[in-house]
Amino acid sequence: MAARLVQLNFSIKSDLNLKFAGEEDRWTFQMYHISRIPFEVEENDQYLTLFSENPANDFLILVEEILELFECPNIHRVCISTCSSRRTVKSFVPWMNKTNLEIQNIFLAFIDDELFKFILTSYEKPFKGLETQGGGCLNTPQKLQFDYLNAEWAGQWLTLEQLFALDCREINMGYISISIEEINLFLKSWKEGKTNNRLEQISIRFDYGKTADWNVILKGLEPKVSDLMTTKRKYVKTIGSTKGTYWLHGGLDIQRDDGTIATIFHLCFVSSEENTEIPQVTIDYFEKYRDKDWNSGEVEIEDGEAEEEARRMGLLMPKRRFEMVVFE
Repeated sequence: MAARLVQLNFSIKSDLNLKFAGEEDRWTFQMYHISRIPFEVEENDQYLTLFSENPANDFLILVEEILELFECPNIHRVCISTCSSRRTVKSFVPWMNKTNLEIQNIFLAFIDDELFKFILTSYEKPFKGLETQGGGCLNTPQKLQFDYLNAEWAGQWLTLEQLFALDCREINMGYISISIEEINLFLKSWKEGKTNNRLEQISIRFDYGKTADWNVILKGLEPKVSDLMTTKRKYVKTIGSTKGTYWLHGGLDIQRDDGTIATIFHLCFVSSEENTEIPQVTIDYFEKYRDKDWNSGEVEIEDGEAEEEARRMGLLMPKRRFEMVVFE
């Protein structure tokens, strides 16, 4: 039976430990310094310890042999960790360019800005998915083109110009530094068909001290309120390297010039089960604001203790998050 290589993890400086883990058709290959073995090995893990003067090169040779032996159809994930040396990364990127197998996802941990830029500019194939916990300030926005971009902990390097340049289906960003006014400009640009035409969904978590000001975000977008009780739409969201199915009740719809509808997660309820009962506090909040003119930018919004508690319990959308899904 053909196996599927799930992850290539590397964070080595000298000797390496090769670890085979995962389910029957999903393996993980990890490489790291020999001193970390007692801390990295988990119960029931099978592992092989090798010693080499050039561990990165020998690791790749061994992985190539295993890929060929088991006829692996793709590489699910390549992880580059914070301990990875420049020498190691420079050994891996040419191999990533050379392999005939599709690399579905690249994960960059807390690496420095220079190394981050080196990977983005040296990797020659199209990125399907990029996950990152770092990134710094990038000067090459034209390279930021992926099926999905997940930077839940590293959105502070994203500028409005780079957001415009993203040719992604899914964007998940955290701790962003762009302003609420710029979110409005981004939505207007999408609505007019100028940028981000491939976008299917976007999730943004604002930095501490910043919240979603719906008067600013929605002004001039001509949003239409979808009924919370009668409108239910299914969507799939990428979380890390996995996908989850959710149901969106209600929301505010905006329409692109070509007729495409996107729903903004406000006055809505999200559930992971299709037939989840909508909480009464969510219904009350919807009824309170459903008839307001959200296009005006002048809606008076008052949150009391009940609303704040509902947000903490996940019954109302968090104040620090903006989400939108594009429906065909």
